[in-house]
Amino acid sequence: MAPSYYGDLEVDASDAFRLTGRGLARFDWVPDRLQLLFGVLYLNRDNVRILPAGGFIWTPSDSQ
Repeated sequence: MAPSYYGDLEVDASDAFRLTGRGLARFDWVPDRLQLLFGVLYLNRDNVRILPAGGFIWTPSDSQ
């Protein structure tokens, strides 16, 4: 969780304050080589509250 201020100094301070956060899990698909990530981002916006997130981390081999 991260308290943040998103404003342009013309909006009310209560409208510019948002509490955001993220929850991610990592799975080692190929140990020491490929990791999968999945979870959600909590944006706390009027139009999008929760956004799915995912990706991968690839570590290349030193021998190639």
